[in-house]
Amino acid sequence: MIAGVFAAARDITGRQRAEQEVLRLNQDLERRVAERTAQLERTAAELEKRNREVERVNRMKTDFWGAAATNCGPR
Repeated sequence: MIAGVFAAARDITGRQRAEQEVLRLNQDLERRVAERTAQLERTAAELEKRNREVERVNRMKTDFWGAAATNCGPR
């Protein structure tokens, strides 16, 4: 009977350790996901900023060529 109690206590201790390890791994995973999400958000913001700049430059080129065609066309 006493041996059974000790065996049950060992099983519970092992289970508690496993649960603690799962909690630790989950916390680590959540931290890594948060870091990666923040990195992706920064990258997306930078790409959006660059895209706006490219669109602005393209509009300037279109305006320039439109003005050049108007000013250099037949008179």
